[in-house]
Amino acid sequence: MGLTCKTLYGRIIYHKKSGSDVKKICSFIILSFFVLLLLVSCEKSSSDWVTYKYDNDGNVSSYKKGNIQKDDGNYIVQVSVKEVYSDKGREKFIQTMTENGISTKEYDKLSYRIYLNEIDCKNQKMKILSVNNYDTNGKVFGSRNYPEGEWEHIAPDSHRDILRKNICQ
Repeated sequence: MGLTCKTLYGRIIYHKKSGSDVKKICSFIILSFFVLLLLVSCEKSSSDWVTYKYDNDGNVSSYKKGNIQKDDGNYIVQVSVKEVYSDKGREKFIQTMTENGISTKEYDKLSYRIYLNEIDCKNQKMKILSVNNYDTNGKVFGSRNYPEGEWEHIAPDSHRDILRKNICQ
């Protein structure tokens, strides 16, 4: 049974409340509804990350829509990309690092990485400018800058191509 002002009014009248009490209660309910609606709307709009890829290991890739800088003349775009790791994805990442002789200290707590990339939309190339590693508490535990990063061709239908198509449209 739905609770409307009319049924509420009927219940209150049954208990011999005055009409002004009904208006106060209805006003309170309506005001509460609008406050809740406002809070939910703010929560959704505060997320600047747009998910563009889920991989087979459960990792999720997103780009930050508020951080896209376009150079109209050269079609060069800078964008932040966030990769959130699943347990399986983190294990595979650590395994790859170990196989390449790279230290995995603190990587057991890796939660996500944020990359700053440049994408050459016209020539379909991309380079990484920086990478920051974040632990499960959101603290940076490792970062690296690539000021002279090399442009790499973006392979069709690849992870990078999905990002390029979203950013360069």
